[in-house]
This record gives sequence, C-alpha cells and structure tokens, in this order.
Amino acid sequence: MMEGLTANSADKEAHIDDYEILHTIGEGTFAKVKLARHILTGTQVAVKVIKKRRQSLSTFQERFREVRNMKALNHPNIVKLLGVIDTEETLFLVMEYLSGGDMFSYLVNHGRMTEAEARGPFQQLVSALQHCHQRGIVHRDLKPPNLLFDSNMNLKLTDFGRSGRRAPWDPVQWKMSVFSARPSEALYPRPWPAQRMVRSSPGDRKRGHHGCRSAPQSPPG
Repeated sequence: MMEGLTANSADKEAHIDDYEILHTIGEGTFAKVKLARHILTGTQVAVKVIKKRRQSLSTFQERFREVRNMKALNHPNIVKLLGVIDTEETLFLVMEYLSGGDMFSYLVNHGRMTEAEARGPFQQLVSALQHCHQRGIVHRDLKPPNLLFDSNMNLKLTDFGRSGRRAPWDPVQWKMSVFSARPSEALYPRPWPAQRMVRSSPGDRKRGHHGCRSAPQSPPG
C-alpha cells in the first residue's frame, strides 16, 4: 500500500498513501504537523512529518520512543497513533486529530480556569497518566501545549517524544525518570505542571498540535 509522498508546491495537492494533505497546523524544530483527510472515509487526521536527514541521533531516538510508547497506549484521554508511514527520506506519524486546540491557547484566549472548570480536565489527565504508569511509561514533558481538546472539550495527552520506560516496581527509577527531562530539573524538581494547568505564564511561547507551534492563520478571504 505504501506509495510514498507525491506533491507539488501546494500543500493541498500532496498525498501520502490514502491521505490527502490539506495544510500545516503546527511546526516545531524537527517536524511539521499537517491536517490531512482520509480519501475514502473523509476522516480528518493529524500527520506529523519528520525529515530524517535533519535528525540527530538523539532526536531520532526520541521519535523511536514516541512511536513505541504510543503504540503501547490505548486510552480515551491519550491521542491515538493511527499509523506509521516510513519512506527513505521522511517518517509520517498519522494521529488522531483534535479540533479543540491545546490548553495553552485556551488559557491565552479565555484566561485562567476556575476550580470547577479545571476539575474535569485534571481528572482526565490523571486518568491518562495512570494508564501510562500502569504500562511502565512516563511522559516527562507535561505542559499546557501538550494537552489537547477535542470538539467536546475532552482532554487528551500528546507528544511522547521525551517519554521513557521504567520498571513499574522500581520506585527509585520512577522518581528519577519523572524529573529527567532536563538535568537542572532532576536536581531541583519544581511542581509547576499542575499549577500551569490553571494559570498560563506570559513568557511561554504559543504552541499547537502534538507539541509543535501553531501555524500562522491566514486572514479571512
């Protein structure tokens, strides 16, 4: 079924397997996220496009962990990995598309959540993390841009590029793995993720789908 990517200069005329690429919805240092549509069913998906030649060894290992760990997870509050398309130059991760945006954008547009508003998303996040930990997976990159909403404002956890695996029975490994995203945080862990669930920081950069910055929006018309 693998036919690779065929495209001209316009995103909307690109195809990968059974998907039509529509436009860019997010962009990071090493990947872009495209909105795509399944040609037969019309289902919209998010496709993370990763150019292999731009990847360092450590970055490529992150992508491998992302795929491996997402395949091991199946939970209503975790973004689903629907498929992986591997070509000579590019890796495509086909994921569930969520139209509600991310937590950071919500806080920027609507201000801080009240306790009542935050209760539902927080419970869903705890449920998602419990599912991860029961399978020996730690996310290690919890922040508002990695918390997405569907059209009904249900929260889903995404971006497992920094995730890792630890033995569920080893409490020492668990403690170190949770704070190993950056060396400074391993030595001086700060409980900031829960606080930023209800209050955004002015210094943060706006990000978008699946850990990538939101693409600029074209003006109407």
